[in-house]
Amino acid sequence: MSATFLFDMFMIIAFPIMGRAMGQSDMAYGLWTGTAVNDTSSVVAAGFSYSDAAGDFATMVKLTRSLSIISVVLIFRLIHHRLEVKKWDMNMLKRNLC
Repeated sequence: MSATFLFDMFMIIAFPIMGRAMGQSDMAYGLWTGTAVNDTSSVVAAGFSYSDAAGDFATMVKLTRSLSIISVVLIFRLIHHRLEVKKWDMNMLKRNLC
């Protein structure tokens, strides 16, 4: 068994208990679970074991986080491309000056 699997199992069991002990609302628990739990299937399991509303909200939060990776990767790719173009331009300028 991997450490990730063990931590996911722990979170599925412990998060609903901790959420109830802290008196979290469905939305607060869903937000907490959607951001703190790593695996999407574990988020769904931990969210719906608290309540249907918490499960729905936790799933939305997790999927939003997962989909935002696309925009972050595209932004960093654009930044990297611009830096490479500047680097290439500087090399061409140095060659022309020599």
